[in-house]
Amino acid sequence: MTLVWLFLSLFAAKAQSGELKRYEGGSGCELKKGQNRAWVDASPEELSPGLYATTPSQALPGTLLFRHGGATYRARTDCFETLKKKPKKTATRTVIMGSVHGLVSLVKGTQANGFTIEGDGIRTESGTMTAKPGYRARLGFGKSEDLLFFVQYTRWSAEQPYDREINIGAVTGNFPGTLLSVSQSVDLGGMFTVKYLPWDWIRTYAEVGIGYFHFSGDFRLPYPFGFKASGTTFEFNFGTGALIPLGLKGLFLDLNVDFSYADVSEFTVDAADLSVLVGSKVEDRKTDFQRFGLNLGLRFEI
Repeated sequence: MTLVWLFLSLFAAKAQSGELKRYEGGSGCELKKGQNRAWVDASPEELSPGLYATTPSQALPGTLLFRHGGATYRARTDCFETLKKKPKKTATRTVIMGSVHGLVSLVKGTQANGFTIEGDGIRTESGTMTAKPGYRARLGFGKSEDLLFFVQYTRWSAEQPYDREINIGAVTGNFPGTLLSVSQSVDLGGMFTVKYLPWDWIRTYAEVGIGYFHFSGDFRLPYPFGFKASGTTFEFNFGTGALIPLGLKGLFLDLNVDFSYADVSEFTVDAADLSVLVGSKVEDRKTDFQRFGLNLGLRFEI
């Protein structure tokens, strides 16, 4: 009997930090009170209805143990009402976001890495495409700062050296040239908060987008081989970034890195030294642009 009482007392002690329930009281609750290491009948008037921290009885299923006034009590489970937990309120507000980035890029791909084209009496070699600084503007909105949808415009340019070796009749020699290109894209996407760092004052996020990509190139090659061409395709964009507050409400320094992919399968000649080429398709200049970007800018939220 002593061991049983000790076992029950240990669980009764835990009741002080147990689940909070409302005791309804009444004569049908079979209220018991711990006294002299035994359970004795307790008068229903000893306890008024109210809130008590309870623990299920291991020895007698269907009853709860709880303490009041220094004494341990036991009562039927159906004499208690479980308190409904209030749902945690989350602050919701419409967030409007805008940002402007300056960016530097590393461009890779079939044509961007350099290539060689050989034909009848003509051999063309190119160097690696070097991207120049560009910029990005973004506008977004959402019901919280943790999930935003955005539209963005990105523009960057690049330069690629060409060397054309010609051996046709009396025309022989090396004729250098340059490709000057401009790439533009409009993407739709979303960004969401992802916690990378231990500091709450720096917000980190990930983003994904898809959109329209347009490439235009000015192939400044020796006459009569110079031409301008353009091509369009879909672009896929992935990135991540960190927002560092700048002291003014809603203003952040936005450090972002991203990767974008666009596969232009063919170009259309828009202008050429030989006008007969205008409107023709150029398939040997197709390229898959793989752009790795490092972007730094300002972002504001209201």
